[in-house]
Amino acid sequence: MARAVRFGIRGFREPMMSINLHPTNHPDRLDRIVIVGNGGDCHVGAHFMEAADLLGWESQLVDIEKIRASKWRMRVYWRLLGRRDPRAGVLKRRLNEACDRFRPNWVLVTGRIPIDTSTIQGLQRRGLRMVNFMTDDPWNPLYHSNFLLKGLREYDAIFTPRQSNIGDFERLKVQHVEYLPFGYSASKHEAAPSSSCADSLSDVLFVGGADVDRVVYARAFREAGLNLMLFGGNWDRYPDLRSAWMGIGNLDTIRSACLRCKVTLVLPRHANRDGHVMRSYESAASRSCILAEDTSDHRRMFSDEVCKSTLFTNLSDMISKARLLVGEDQLRKSSRKDAYERIVANGRNTYCDRLMSIAKSIETLRIRYDELKDRKRI
Repeated sequence: MARAVRFGIRGFREPMMSINLHPTNHPDRLDRIVIVGNGGDCHVGAHFMEAADLLGWESQLVDIEKIRASKWRMRVYWRLLGRRDPRAGVLKRRLNEACDRFRPNWVLVTGRIPIDTSTIQGLQRRGLRMVNFMTDDPWNPLYHSNFLLKGLREYDAIFTPRQSNIGDFERLKVQHVEYLPFGYSASKHEAAPSSSCADSLSDVLFVGGADVDRVVYARAFREAGLNLMLFGGNWDRYPDLRSAWMGIGNLDTIRSACLRCKVTLVLPRHANRDGHVMRSYESAASRSCILAEDTSDHRRMFSDEVCKSTLFTNLSDMISKARLLVGEDQLRKSSRKDAYERIVANGRNTYCDRLMSIAKSIETLRIRYDELKDRKRI
C-alpha cells in the first residue's frame, strides 16, 4: 500500500501516515495545488511547496518574488494609489495561466499577496477552492490596505496563525476562518540527533528583521554585557548593533548557530499581534534553548516547568532569565530537550501536517456545502 513520507534529517525518510488517512483518498481529490507565495528557502510558500512534494501531490508555485517592480514604483502605488501593489496585474495573469495549464483542484495563497476580488471570483467560478494562509496581520498599521481586505472577503477559507485576529476576520464576514499555527520543515530546520550543543559561539542568538520594537531588546542584551549574535535584515542601520550583525544567514548557518549559541531569543511582533512566530517552531526543531516572550501560544507549546525559566514578561525579566540560562548548563540542556520533544518528537507540527490540516478542513467545508444544497432542494 502506498504511503506518504516525511523527510527527516537530511536524507532520512520517516513514514508519516497510511494512505487511508490521506485527503487525496477522498472522492473529491485535493492533490493538485497551485501555491502563490515567496519561493525563497526561508518563506512559507517554499515550505508548503516542499510539503506538497513530500505528500506526493502535484504542485506549482507562482512566485511573487519573480515579479519585479522598482522601489520607487512600489512606493508610489503604496503611498499615492491606496496602498496597492504594482505587481498585482502581472500576478493575476501568471496565476490564471498557471491554472489554465496545470488545472489544479485548489489554490493556496500565502500572506499579503495582492490578488484582487475579480481574480478570486473568476477562479472560484471554474470550480477552484481559494484558500489563504495569512502569515501577517492585515490590520497591522504597516500592512493595512482596503484593497487587501476586500480580496480577503472572497476566499473560501482563511487560516491564521493568530488567535488575536479571528474576531476581525469574522467581522470582515469571511466565509470561514480557522486558527492554524506556523510549523517547521524537517529538512530545513531540524537538527540531527547526533548534533553537538557546543554552545560557545555567543550567549544570545536572534534571527529576524530589525523591526523598531525589536531594537530595544537587542540593546538591552548589549547593555547587560551579554554577547549577542544577530541574523536578519536592517540591523546594520544601527551603529551600536552593527558589530553583532552576521548578515542574513542561510539555513545551514542559522541551524548551526542555534546549537552553538547558549540561548535563542524568540520575539513576536507586537504590531502584528503575534502569539508566536515562525521562529518559535523552527528554533525548537533546531534544538535551541529558547528564551521567548510570554504569550498564551508559547505557554501551550512548552511545559510548565520550562516556561518558568524561559518565558519573560518584560525587559528586566528577559535579562534575568537570559543570565540564568547562560550560566546553567543543565537548565539549557533540559530546555532544549523539552522544546524539541514537544514540538518535534511528540508533535505534528511540520508544514506537511499543516497542509494536511488545510486540505481536511476544505474537504469538511465541501461536505457541509453539499449537504446544505441538498437540504435546499428538499
